[in-house]
Amino acid sequence: IEVTANRSGLSIQDIKGPSRASNIVFWRSIASYLGRKLTKHSYPELAIAIGRKNHSTVHAAVKRITHLLEQPTTIASISGEKLDVKELIDQLTWAIRSKANERT
Repeated sequence: IEVTANRSGLSIQDIKGPSRASNIVFWRSIASYLGRKLTKHSYPELAIAIGRKNHSTVHAAVKRITHLLEQPTTIASISGEKLDVKELIDQLTWAIRSKANERT
């Protein structure tokens, strides 16, 4: 969540908060997807970590990002900025793994 918040320019509280603003929902979905792909946490555990009441929200977010990544083009327009979601996922994955390696 921290790495995603840093990249997005949002606070961790924004990502974990109740806002349904499209840019926040996008970054929350990215954090959910990364949490699922990079950890062994269950959907309910991820839901708690990301401040959701129900695991189905996290499941839907992961499904949405997975579907986007399966498309021929993975460009998304978020707050007027065009982002290549596949490249973004790769960058965030690298940043998360680097941060984890610093701690060991």
